[in-house]
Amino acid sequence: IIPPPFAVLTVVFIATAPVLIGISQIINPDTLFWPFSFAAILSYLILLKNSQKKFLGLTIIFTGLALLSKYTANILFLLFAAIFLAEAFIANPREINGFREISAFLRKRTLEWLLILAGAILIYGLLMPAALEKTKYLWAGTIYSPALAPIFWPLISVIFLFLIEALFLKSFFSKKIFNFLHQYKQCLFKLAAAIALTLFLAVLINPWLKNPVIPLVDVKENAFVDKELLFPMLNGRPLATKIFTELAIEAGPFVFSLPPIIIFLLLAFWVKVLLSGLRQNQLLFFFITAFIPAYFIMLLFAGVLANPRYSIMLYPLAAFLSALAVQEFFPKFKSYPIWQFAGLVIWLVISSISLWKIKPFYLNYENFLLPRKYVLTDAWGYGEYEAAQYLNSLPHPEKIIIWSDRSAVCQFIKGKCIRDYKIDLPKTTPNYLVFSRRGSIRHKFEWARPDLAPHDIFYYYKQPAVWEIQIGGRPSNVVKIVPFRR
Repeated sequence: IIPPPFAVLTVVFIATAPVLIGISQIINPDTLFWPFSFAAILSYLILLKNSQKKFLGLTIIFTGLALLSKYTANILFLLFAAIFLAEAFIANPREINGFREISAFLRKRTLEWLLILAGAILIYGLLMPAALEKTKYLWAGTIYSPALAPIFWPLISVIFLFLIEALFLKSFFSKKIFNFLHQYKQCLFKLAAAIALTLFLAVLINPWLKNPVIPLVDVKENAFVDKELLFPMLNGRPLATKIFTELAIEAGPFVFSLPPIIIFLLLAFWVKVLLSGLRQNQLLFFFITAFIPAYFIMLLFAGVLANPRYSIMLYPLAAFLSALAVQEFFPKFKSYPIWQFAGLVIWLVISSISLWKIKPFYLNYENFLLPRKYVLTDAWGYGEYEAAQYLNSLPHPEKIIIWSDRSAVCQFIKGKCIRDYKIDLPKTTPNYLVFSRRGSIRHKFEWARPDLAPHDIFYYYKQPAVWEIQIGGRPSNVVKIVPFRR
């Protein structure tokens, strides 16, 4: 798809992405979802380029494996349709990759899309035993999953409409539409760049304002009403402003968890396209640039508040687009192997230093563009093992009793852990209380017998810690141990 040096650069950007390293540390569907979905996208792009059947097979296999990893993968069906339709107007409509008629192009691409859909569902069904027993599980994990169900039938209707028109009308209407879009494709490139650029700049500038416009404190706790994503703190704002702010809230954790060099390359690429248009890698640029904000729009419609884990499939795409930016700014880079080697070594050294500073909390990486007083990503259990190590280092650790707002620490301590959110003092008196940021907000302990309590619960939350660890070096994202005092 791109010259080898820039393909290698993509791999290096992906390999040094802190969030992707962090997700590999845990057992989670996203750990497999992002590589399979990215492999499916790459296979499909190569299929569009050379139409070799082996890449159709690879696309089907990787899409099926992505579906088995996480139901969110069925967004790939929508993405594949968007990509080949974008290719139809970005390329010369009179001759698209060897097709002399656009009707032949659309026939082939829609049939390939249907094969990918059927093949991926078949793989899911064969490798998911429950789907063989009850077909409802097959559909729930594929076309009727929450991510695709609302748009599946409109999408399949559009695909069949293109196919029928190609078969019986020689794509008469489609040809006119794609010819028109082809004339204004540079405007579409600039529009996509403008939207992505505006979104990123709004997210990046906001935390440095004296009074941030986009909420940054306890957003997850304030955004829901009865478990429904409504953003009540934005009520009263004009509708357009409210929608854009919601979009920026969704994009914030993703933007601030990207390495700064990736952000700078993306911003520079979008500015360049805005100023001078785009001559190479048009399809790759357009679909990735447009997909990033579109993905957050889809999360809004789905009622999901994004965090880096929910946006995991965007990180390899951002790395890919960053490599395209390097190719755009330094086209002769591929002709100088020495400079390629030197550049990669420098990047690896810089990345290694950054990764060393945040180890082992890679999944909580937030770059220096976000002021340290803000936290956009919860600890997700980070720090609990370290807390257990401290407790186990104390004299007679097997006799220690603790209460914790997260259960992870209980798996590692030698002593006992109170599992209930209510502490019954006549029954059990803890020696230590283990607090985390998120637990302190949502899961404060209670007294089973308030009349016997020596202090109100807030007394303990204000006590100085005997041990604490700051996740990612951010003071407010802390796990701490407080001694229990009567």
